[in-house]
Amino acid sequence: MLWACAPSNKPRGRYCFGLGHTCREDWLEILFLCANGYSNDGLKLLRGPYERAVALAYIIKFPEKADRFTNFAAIQEHRAVETALELVREADFDKFRPPDLVEIGMSRF
Repeated sequence: MLWACAPSNKPRGRYCFGLGHTCREDWLEILFLCANGYSNDGLKLLRGPYERAVALAYIIKFPEKADRFTNFAAIQEHRAVETALELVREADFDKFRPPDLVEIGMSRF
């Protein structure tokens, strides 16, 4: 079923590959912890791979909704920027953003 999300330039392929790769890395870390006597710590890490696997299965089953996944990431980013701007001035915030994002400014959000 994973072949339905082969890496490509399409959003669905990029997200599926990224989610699958991250699940694999997390799983290996969990196995490493459990094999070395830190099973409680391994259990703490299980939620992340589970949530990514569920999102991956959803995108595979409903490929037309992959854009919703993308849009939600933008919504979270916007909320983070709004919160940061409540704490610091926009000029100070721009000092720490990459130059290409400073040019775009707040119009992106």
